Amino acid sequence: MQQSPQSRPLDAIAIVVTIGLCLTWGFNQVAIKFALHDIPPLIQSAARSAVAALCVAAYAQVRGIALFKRDGTLWAGVVAGVLFAVEFLLVYRDRLYNRYEGGRCADLRQACLHKGELGEQGMGNCQRYREMCR
Repeated sequence: MQQSPQSRPLDAIAIVVTIGLCLTWGFNQVAIKFALHDIPPLIQSAARSAVAALCVAAYAQVRGIALFKRDGTLWAGVVAGVLFAVEFLLVYRDRLYNRYEGGRCADLRQACLHKGELGEQGMGNCQRYREMCR
């Protein structure tokens, strides 16, 4: 039976990279939620994928890694890509359906309370509040 190598403590760079990744991934949901009011989900997803593809291509170029060399990993890459696409499709759909939570519902409720001052727009706010926030 082989003994496993001794574990070593993380160095400062590994700790900083780990914390940075956690912050970036956690902030991702917040950024999607805030941007959804101005930028449609498909545009957000396309821009995000384009930037990610450019980052991967630049990394591969600097490291001298051939991205399109036949090495038998095509189908594994396709499966991983489809899983990521489904994940982000579900994330964006969830954000689209739940974008009226929190402060947005409070804003709609406040606008509904003052519907007399806002006229027809105020009535629309009341309807959106009933549909989305209750």
